[in-house]
Amino acid sequence: MILRCFSGFVFCSILLSAAVSLSGAEKAEKQAEKSTSNLQIPLQKVSLEKPELPVFRKPDAVKTNIAPSQKPSEQKVSKKAPAEPNSIPQENGEIYHSKNSNAPDAKVKSDLDDDSVEGEGIALSKEAVDIPEVKVPNAGDPKKDLLEEFTPQAALLEMCTDMINGMNTRRVSSLYEQWRRYNRSILNQSAGNITGNELNGRCRLNWYKELYSNPIPSVLEVESYSRFTFQNFCGSTAHVLKAVQDIRAKMDMAPSQKEIVIPAVHSPQEAVAYIAKALEETLEYYKKAIEPLSEAEINTLAVENNIIFCSQFIHGHTLSNTGRAKYLVDLMNKMNRSCIYDGVETLMPILDASVLEQLAKIRPGMFETIEINGEKVQKVSTAAGDILIGGRENNRWEPDTIPNLACIIDLGGDDIYVEGVCNPSRPVLAMIDLGTGNDQYTGTKPGIQGGSNLGISLLYNEGGRNTYQARYNSQGATMGGAGILIGGSGNDTYNCFVRGQGSALCGLGLLLERSGNDDYRSALLAQGLGNPGGYGILVDIAGDDHYYVGGYYPDSYEEHPGYDGWGQGLGAGIRRVACGGIGILLDGSGDDTYEYDYFAHGGGYWMGVGIARDFSGNDKRLGATLSAYSGGRRSEARWQRFSNGFGCHYAVGYLFDDAGNDSYNGTIMGLGMGWDLGAGFLVDFDGDDSYEATGGLTQGVGAEGSIGALLDYRGNDTYYGRAQGIASGRLTYHQAYNCGSNFSFVIDHGGKDTYGSGAQNNSLSQRGTAAGFIIDRPTKQELAEEEAARLAAEKENPDQIQKIEAARPVESNVYNVSSGVNEASAFKRPNSAPQQNQRGWGAFNRRGF
Repeated sequence: MILRCFSGFVFCSILLSAAVSLSGAEKAEKQAEKSTSNLQIPLQKVSLEKPELPVFRKPDAVKTNIAPSQKPSEQKVSKKAPAEPNSIPQENGEIYHSKNSNAPDAKVKSDLDDDSVEGEGIALSKEAVDIPEVKVPNAGDPKKDLLEEFTPQAALLEMCTDMINGMNTRRVSSLYEQWRRYNRSILNQSAGNITGNELNGRCRLNWYKELYSNPIPSVLEVESYSRFTFQNFCGSTAHVLKAVQDIRAKMDMAPSQKEIVIPAVHSPQEAVAYIAKALEETLEYYKKAIEPLSEAEINTLAVENNIIFCSQFIHGHTLSNTGRAKYLVDLMNKMNRSCIYDGVETLMPILDASVLEQLAKIRPGMFETIEINGEKVQKVSTAAGDILIGGRENNRWEPDTIPNLACIIDLGGDDIYVEGVCNPSRPVLAMIDLGTGNDQYTGTKPGIQGGSNLGISLLYNEGGRNTYQARYNSQGATMGGAGILIGGSGNDTYNCFVRGQGSALCGLGLLLERSGNDDYRSALLAQGLGNPGGYGILVDIAGDDHYYVGGYYPDSYEEHPGYDGWGQGLGAGIRRVACGGIGILLDGSGDDTYEYDYFAHGGGYWMGVGIARDFSGNDKRLGATLSAYSGGRRSEARWQRFSNGFGCHYAVGYLFDDAGNDSYNGTIMGLGMGWDLGAGFLVDFDGDDSYEATGGLTQGVGAEGSIGALLDYRGNDTYYGRAQGIASGRLTYHQAYNCGSNFSFVIDHGGKDTYGSGAQNNSLSQRGTAAGFIIDRPTKQELAEEEAARLAAEKENPDQIQKIEAARPVESNVYNVSSGVNEASAFKRPNSAPQQNQRGWGAFNRRGF
């Protein structure tokens, strides 16, 4: 195992009644367990230092040491269209096409009586609660940081400070605190597994509760967490394991009891022996994980997970058989799930560069030679199963036809892999493909291609132009275990119909791609999706990538067209079953295109946490998808709802973009939007950006007792339509005397911006109620440049200083700005908005899934 050394994360938090909180701490080193291998492998401890964040300019400028690889190809290829409809995965010969006319009522009857709040939830009277103004802690000198070197944390702290000061000045901070108290009371009342309500406490995460209870400082914490997580996945094997350790903490798993060490191998024999030892130890951890389950319960999960959570999961928000789904989730929670993470930490070091370097030196005859399906391979037997080693020629692997298989090592060639499931019949499976061949992975069974159902699966492919075609729960996905897929260089194509590409339910799902122009395609529940008890993450370090989720299952909203999507950094609970998990999508460099349908791209649903972040490039976010999942013409009109930093139904969602001239699109309810006691944030740190979704409840809007914020730092930005920052006084799901208000923010620092609402640069606009804001101001850097120009002009020609002073923009804050918009026109129908939306309130139905 790899040395356990946690670097403390320091998160600057704007607490409403406290000071900055520190996240993370160094944990004590644990004693290493004795080796179970007959061949003693020398191990070296590694001191873990924070890796440098890559500079995202060229694809080949980003390197990671998780395995050696060639530089990414600079050849650009056009994205191929997906398979025609006749190759779409079928369920019993046909696919469900109709709308769900029995979609459940979304309104949760949880408005509280005055005397019903216990614990932290204080009973609220119908009169306004007198709460002191919010205090902003001293978190360093942001001006100094920004003048010396731009940092996302300092920029974000500035904009969050504007949110706090704005509420204090408008005297709505007491309503915000009232909102927080009401939310805490709902968390308290719904903490049990049986509540008599749609909400329950099943799979509820402590990190979710922390973020949800303090939404404004939470955006600072999530920014830091997503940045450091990406750094770790760009680093060495030790850093990747550090990211896994942080993940298990976020998932409320017990910390590892083993010291993490890096293997130091010096020959192919030692490398294979190390892999054998790791497989055996991982199998022991798996046995400990499932020990609380009976054989009948294990068989139930092995069969019914695929039915309930895959083939019958045709709408992202809930299931037809919620009772059975609860039972299956409870069975998976009954496991010792921390042992699954112990198994992951044990198995992943077999991909260390030192191990793969020695594996590449394997020659014929080093180990026992046998014949499998007419091909000669080498074999090493272990207590966990056989390790098979293929040569450098083009091989065809059919793992499910090989008994007692635990690991495949292929040394090169254009190979074909057919199926290869990981489930209780083969609970531990590792597949390593070296070289830069163009490999094909294909199959229809659930739990293939780095996927698992109640197992621990690991797939690594060194490079080449590879294609992955799967149906359910595959390509770095899991239900009740761990599924990991790691790709090297090359332009790869991933297609998984439902639940794939970094998707997890009660476990860990990871897809890590190092470089290349990659194409990801799925119909539902994919690309960084965290369902109950799950942490699903997709990390793509470099390349011009294309992400697509949706285009197949019609959505549940009868009044609007469109498809369900559910992915791309989405933490989603299952309504009436359990709370959401954590879903994350992180992309490094490249000009990327994101296509998505309903509920996608940096969002949270039903007490979930969703995070999406793109660190560089001119990115396009397209909602809805341009074509159907099959690649043909859409049968549904293009219409999209909930995207780009949203929190829906007691959830939190975050979207960050660090650099590039980006565009953000959708139809309604997105771009920093909160719905039904949710909180959604869209944060763009730099670039000339275009905010193009102009339907109802878009661009920094909170509704039904929620917070929505669109925060943009630097760049000449364009905001289309007139919906920016509107806070309505209308509440139908909850009472105002309980939840306080709706809170809406559009905050833009720097640049010359254009607002469709008519808001002016360097001004403060009230949008709707007093809790609706557009705050536009110059950055501190711009003010410093103006000051320097003034001083230089004064020195050069004192007579001209008066002209410069007249042209200098006023530093706008909530104390000295004036309104720059005719408020009477703020609610007029935007020319580009859907015709049925007047104030954004025709944008949803009362069920509001």
